[in-house]
Amino acid sequence: MMFRCSQPVQSSAFSSGLSKSFLLACLLAGLFVASLCMTACVHTVSPEMSATGTESTDPPTSPEMLRDLLTEIEIIGNTGFKENTQKALAVVNQSEKASGMVSAYIGRIRQDSSSGMMPYLNPPTYNVSSLTYNASTAWYASTIVHDAYHSKLYHDYLLENSGRVPDNVWTGETAEMKCLEVQIVFLEDIQAWSLADYAKSLRGANWWNGPITW
Repeated sequence: MMFRCSQPVQSSAFSSGLSKSFLLACLLAGLFVASLCMTACVHTVSPEMSATGTESTDPPTSPEMLRDLLTEIEIIGNTGFKENTQKALAVVNQSEKASGMVSAYIGRIRQDSSSGMMPYLNPPTYNVSSLTYNASTAWYASTIVHDAYHSKLYHDYLLENSGRVPDNVWTGETAEMKCLEVQIVFLEDIQAWSLADYAKSLRGANWWNGPITW
């Protein structure tokens, strides 16, 4: 079961102009620590906007481990999808806080007709629709961070408990709002100020109960 919501994608006009080259050699591994919750989510374009498991493991603790994990993320899809995803991961790499979390809690990024995190698969898989991977690179990167934290919440629960992970541990209104804060922190960290402001405008919005587009 994949939980989903409808989070509008910001227009590519707000792209931050970030570098698209990989910065793997520059990364410091670290924990993306925040007392936040989030829900796996579909990131779709609103009508008025256009857009151009295994159990938990701690985030990596050395640059070498981080580089290995990033290069080992499996990307499944057509050529355009793979290229856009690599560019988005390069942007994730610009945030040392977010990159460790993504490395630890997403093992596969897969092209699909809808977007959502499936942390219970082995490896944890982020499915991505064209509405998301064709958005601005910075926004796509922020959704990867967003959904990696869903996976983190899921696996953090498994570290302390056995059996099925309750849905409200990693899904639901409270989780989604806190997930949005993770996304905002990341966008500010990479200095994507316009996108961060847009994300802030979604605070209090009930986007995940919008119409399903798949």
